[in-house]
Amino acid sequence: MPNKTIQKKQPKDIGDLRTQIDYLEEQIRQAEMAASERLEQSAAIRSIYKWKAPERIFDPKGRKWYITVAFITILIVAYSALTGNYLLILALIMLLMLLYALNTFPPKILEHEITNKGLKIFEQIHTWNRIESFWVAKRSNQYVLNINLADRRVNRIIILVGQGDPNIIVQELVKRVDYINPGGTKQDILSRLTEGKHIPLTKFLDVFEESRKLNKEKPRPNKAPAAPRRPVKQTPKPKV
Repeated sequence: MPNKTIQKKQPKDIGDLRTQIDYLEEQIRQAEMAASERLEQSAAIRSIYKWKAPERIFDPKGRKWYITVAFITILIVAYSALTGNYLLILALIMLLMLLYALNTFPPKILEHEITNKGLKIFEQIHTWNRIESFWVAKRSNQYVLNINLADRRVNRIIILVGQGDPNIIVQELVKRVDYINPGGTKQDILSRLTEGKHIPLTKFLDVFEESRKLNKEKPRPNKAPAAPRRPVKQTPKPKV
């Protein structure tokens, strides 16, 4: 009987010990993260990467596009006038003026920056603890960076990559912020038209390319020098 009780208690004690070890390791990891975060907060602002991009997508339209839009607008305005829907006429006119302005006047060029404190956008630094996640889409052949903030007033900021390198931007941001794909593996037509095509994270982080580079950078083991060959003595031929 005593032997049986000892055998039953041993697995329980080992399980409790493993639980305590896991708990202590988690506490140590959290303490290290808190210490590194305090150290990062006390450090001076350091620039990691800068890039310039227009404030909005600028896609000038041709004459054919304006003629088509004007023809459709005239038909809708005529129908609205017959039905007495004057608010729709006013809304269409304002929308047409807005489209003309967006496609005629070029946007301003802004500078964005990744720092050790956070992301600097529109001359304002959004610290890393305020940024929840981000993801990238492609619209009109341009990469669009969508940043989700932990703020009720402004919960998302949309900026363009522009002249920046999307691979560097994503690789630096993913070290500090989670990358999400709101569309998942499938994306409906409406979100594709409004937000653009969602780009997965694997597009920017090529694991195979990185491993190939690491293999190239590894020093090859030096081969041992071959032993020198001994000269072969030639026996003189006997004279006949």
